[in-house]
Amino acid sequence: MNSVRGQSPADDWIGAPLEDLDTPALLLDRSASDYNLQRMAEFFRGRGCQLRPHFKNHKCVTLARRQLDAGSAVGITCAKLGEAEVLADGGVGDVLIANQVVGSRKMARLVELARRIDLKVAIDDICQAEAISQAAAAAGATVGVLVEVDIGSGRCGVAPGEPALELARRILPLAGLRFDGLQAYEGHAVYVKDPAQRERLVRQAFDQALQTRRLVEASGIEVRILSGGSSSTHQITGTIEGVTEVQAGSYATMDWRYAEMLPDFQVALSVLARVISKRPGVAVLDVGLKAAANSGFRVSRTIRRPRFRASSPKNTRSCATRRTGKSARRSNCFPATPARRAISTARSSSTRIGAWSTSGRLRVPENWLENTPPQRFAHSKRLAARACPALFCGSQITDSRPRGPASPQTDRRSNFPCNQRRTSPPRRTRRFTRRPNP
Repeated sequence: MNSVRGQSPADDWIGAPLEDLDTPALLLDRSASDYNLQRMAEFFRGRGCQLRPHFKNHKCVTLARRQLDAGSAVGITCAKLGEAEVLADGGVGDVLIANQVVGSRKMARLVELARRIDLKVAIDDICQAEAISQAAAAAGATVGVLVEVDIGSGRCGVAPGEPALELARRILPLAGLRFDGLQAYEGHAVYVKDPAQRERLVRQAFDQALQTRRLVEASGIEVRILSGGSSSTHQITGTIEGVTEVQAGSYATMDWRYAEMLPDFQVALSVLARVISKRPGVAVLDVGLKAAANSGFRVSRTIRRPRFRASSPKNTRSCATRRTGKSARRSNCFPATPARRAISTARSSSTRIGAWSTSGRLRVPENWLENTPPQRFAHSKRLAARACPALFCGSQITDSRPRGPASPQTDRRSNFPCNQRRTSPPRRTRRFTRRPNP
């Protein structure tokens, strides 16, 4: 999407008709992205808590600079040392690596980067701090550190309270280090759909971080930063007194899962693909697992015909079927709402469309491709999708028109209503006969 060392080949594509683009192609709706950037910046304008947008969502320096230019941002968050180096090359001067950095080779790169920009790193063990201190002191650099506190995610981080305070105390005398504060991430609450439950979990989690901050400050150690949060929780963490930074990232491009929780933002990222082969009722696309999320993407819209309209969420529900090993099971069933765009209905038919990963097939109405030239499809990109299985290169599109009225059924495993019948082949059984004794 951009190049910090020269002109990007994508520059020649800007403004070109979709028909001229090579496929598969990752597309960014600039107007939708700009709308998201301005909306998030406006929320934090004038607040004590500011944005530190996360780079891992798009990994695009141009977008990172646009996030900073939109306002209400103090710097950029990233996940790896390599991402921090790319940001520094792109002119970003304040970067937080929100993960632990270990390894002697990385230490040399880390302190070299700290001599160029204001660099901060998350740590959760004294051995990490000592390794950074030794390298930084030898290079004459200063690295800011944030003690990461585990507030419920169960991943990285030291326990809140006394363990975090003890680690902060041991960091203070180390040469080449600057204690800047705390980091806490409420990852276990990010994808909770119910707003009331999500807010309750977020506030319970950050109560631990705030208590830890007060404990550290009571011991005489200054805590300038308490960083955490995400796109789906920014309206909560951004209003908690004592939280100074929110590491929202996905809002720049959005995806269907975040769109369910943040309906005021727009999905700006999509994947363009072509049908490379067809026959009646079957079409093969040129998009594969490497071009889209390996856990699935959803049919967003088609260019030219056939045209689609979203199914009514009041009376239409569909489900995706996922294959695990040698057994097929039904995975997350979901209503076909416009926001999800997972299941669409042909304009002239109310036929339901579902997705199968059992044979790599996307099921569509029979008359969808009859006597129709190859079409171009834009698929919404799912960076971390669950509900819809992946459609890979060489996959097929087959007829799924129901043969008679379908009555709603309930799948016992998922407890979701479903209008589709299981059409996987019956399981084969092997017969064994006892061999007679000689």
